[in-house]
Amino acid sequence: MKRFLLFIIILITGLTGYTQTVENIRVEPKDDKILVHYRIGGSTNAQIYDVKFSCSIDGGPKFEPKSVYGDVKENIRGGKSDYTIFWDVFKDLEEVGEAEFFIKVYLVKDESPTRIAAPVQPQDQQQTIPAQQKEPQATQNNTPPAAKKETFRRKSYFGYCGSGASPIGISFGGLRNFGVYFTGRYGANSNYYSTDVWLTVTGGLTKYIVTRGKYRLHAFAGIGRTAEIYEEYTYNTDWTKNYFTVDFGIIQVYNWVNVTLGLEVVKDNGVNPVIGLGFVF
Repeated sequence: MKRFLLFIIILITGLTGYTQTVENIRVEPKDDKILVHYRIGGSTNAQIYDVKFSCSIDGGPKFEPKSVYGDVKENIRGGKSDYTIFWDVFKDLEEVGEAEFFIKVYLVKDESPTRIAAPVQPQDQQQTIPAQQKEPQATQNNTPPAAKKETFRRKSYFGYCGSGASPIGISFGGLRNFGVYFTGRYGANSNYYSTDVWLTVTGGLTKYIVTRGKYRLHAFAGIGRTAEIYEEYTYNTDWTKNYFTVDFGIIQVYNWVNVTLGLEVVKDNGVNPVIGLGFVF
């Protein structure tokens, strides 16, 4: 399935005494990485630069991505026709919506024999580049920021999910903008005289709500059936009853772990708490 990444790229270039600028900016989403191509105009291979790369997601504070490599950070030699910064974005973030990128270029050394330039305080120059999406061919995308689409790296979950009446259970489902889930639970009360068994199966929908860094929140709601199987030994009596069941609550995701909290409503048999713990993949 294609991943759509919406970008508004703002370029901020540190100027030197030779009025060099960053040119030919291109952004290329490729698999789970973002490639930022650029060129240092007017540079020569006798010049050494420090390249600072930072980002802002959904209008939040600027930060420097950790999982970057290529033509970034220290000791970047000038004179090349093309430079590329590689960002393994999903090692730093769960989702990417609207992104603003900032590049600052500092001249730290000039080995040219004819002129020696002392670094000066960089001045900011701002250039806005239209949003792009590329997979595999680059196309222009003028979609406004309000139409951004969330991208989820870990899209499914699996794990334990029990209730007060049926403490043994498993649940699995999807964690996209909308998804489906299924849960099965078992519980039993036994003594010398009788056995009372509860079996519950439910299924329904999950819905994405919000993301905060590596934490995100989904809601779930579904319906199902609960079977109560009762057997009494003294008088050899047994019977089975079926109940309409509704469950709902929230699924909290942090990195690769999910925690489920909710309620199970069994018609004519009350309300039971629901708790779950699993992993997201």
